[in-house]
Amino acid sequence: MNNFFESRGFWFKSITLIIITIAAAFVSVVFGTVFATVFFGQEKLAAQHIDTILFLQGFISLVLFTFAPLVFAKCFKEDLLIKKRPKILSVLTGLTIMVVSMPFCSFLEDLNLRMQLPDFLSGLENWMRLREKEAADLTEKILSYRTSGYICTNILIIALIPALGEELYFRSCIQNCLFINQAKLKALSSILITAMIFSAIHLQFYGFLPRMFLGSLLGLMLVITKNTWVPVICHFFNNASAILMGKDLENTSMQELPQFLEYKSTIIISLILTIGLFWAMKKIDKK
Repeated sequence: MNNFFESRGFWFKSITLIIITIAAAFVSVVFGTVFATVFFGQEKLAAQHIDTILFLQGFISLVLFTFAPLVFAKCFKEDLLIKKRPKILSVLTGLTIMVVSMPFCSFLEDLNLRMQLPDFLSGLENWMRLREKEAADLTEKILSYRTSGYICTNILIIALIPALGEELYFRSCIQNCLFINQAKLKALSSILITAMIFSAIHLQFYGFLPRMFLGSLLGLMLVITKNTWVPVICHFFNNASAILMGKDLENTSMQELPQFLEYKSTIIISLILTIGLFWAMKKIDKK
């Protein structure tokens, strides 16, 4: 049975991953709803109480994005690059990249917000804006609870679980196992295609560019370090920072940021420093 799976090609493995993902989504929604009803009661579930929202989001994210790549890796004996400890200097460099790239990421967000579709696509644009507002309202509702208990819960459910699951699914499984190892795509192509899928899957189109940029940063970290824990830690840092500051850093427009970010020199310096730090990360991992 193992030999049958191991000898399969790119399309067979891709379709298998899709089937596993659909199954994981179904299981997570059904069992998540059942568990939420048992733990919190039907009334809280129907009223979309914050506790049920957090529980369902955490449970679905854990089962969907962690279960699927682990099953995929087990079937095809793929290496998810999680067996070795990351180098401390690589992690510190990655965290620094997340910080210095923020001005350029905010610039991309500003460009994204200015996007306007032609008149004949006004229906699509209205739907996209509605989706954006729904996501923003949900984020605001979750982050509005500022007690220590809810902050710790948010860090677990919104920062840690998605960071682990999404990096296993998108970077380890899709980018590395499918595109680089199986389809033999070049690293840059694999990084960009995966980042586009990663951004599109969130269905927040007015945050598409900054989220794709974030995915590209994390993908490049994996290619350089050959260790999934580096992008996991950096992804967690990005999410946790947003929670502690009480807002979504990926979707904060330049008008909401300090005035100095509006200067072109800051954006250019941010990009140059980001590239320079990736060069340093590559040198670190060659040692």
